[in-house]
Amino acid sequence: MLSTVSVITPTYNHEKYIGQCIESVLEQTFTNWEMIIIDDGSTDNTQKIISKYRDARIKYIYQKNIGPYRLGETYNKALSLSKGDLIAILEGDDIWPPDKLEKQISVFDDPEIVLSHGNYELVYLKNGVLNFKPGYVRQINNILNNEPVGTSLYGLVDGIVPVAVTIMIRKSALIKIGGFKYADYLPCVDLPTELELSLMGKFKYIPTLLGYFRRHKNSITHNLRKDNNNFNRFKYVNKFVKLNKKKNNAIRNILGQNRKTDEGKY
Repeated sequence: MLSTVSVITPTYNHEKYIGQCIESVLEQTFTNWEMIIIDDGSTDNTQKIISKYRDARIKYIYQKNIGPYRLGETYNKALSLSKGDLIAILEGDDIWPPDKLEKQISVFDDPEIVLSHGNYELVYLKNGVLNFKPGYVRQINNILNNEPVGTSLYGLVDGIVPVAVTIMIRKSALIKIGGFKYADYLPCVDLPTELELSLMGKFKYIPTLLGYFRRHKNSITHNLRKDNNNFNRFKYVNKFVKLNKKKNNAIRNILGQNRKTDEGKY
């Protein structure tokens, strides 16, 4: 049976980028997809631009603005509307290469795989010129592939986080953990969700380009205070590790290492 991929696209005031985002999905060589765009109350021309695309596979939902600290609610609204058995993430200012879905779909033939991810490039303007820069992915295979299950926790604790624009997730695994995970002090769902999935099954890292992650002055990552955001990420990881210490050897080892080093980070 051919899998269907549900593409979840949260967007807010992305009039400069949403057209390219949608077109990168329309150009996919794998065509059995649906795109669910949740507009978090855009005040620019985002809605007008999206309305130009008449493909029946594109679904547009407008909601009153709730902001980045409730991003998990936006993601889970899209998840509740999804019909696919696989979930891919493409935020409204990011884009994919044309073969992204085709390269990932087959890895889920292995029922033990719950998440797939790969390489990415940063896209940014500098002096009026669009630049592309390969993103850094630390090559530690057992961590990238979460094998044995739980091994990726070592990486997630240390900041090795699969980049959202490259990931694809088995929907049944997402449902089992209660959907996308989030906290009201974190403007993201990737780290909390990946922590939970790391206890569920294996990951599959594909060493090829799977997404373009755009950096710009209006992006969430640009506008949040980096130091405070990092502190909150550590706070979340600390809480997760302590709550799940009995579930996995990797968590017990992490707690043991932190007691030995006595750094107080977690």
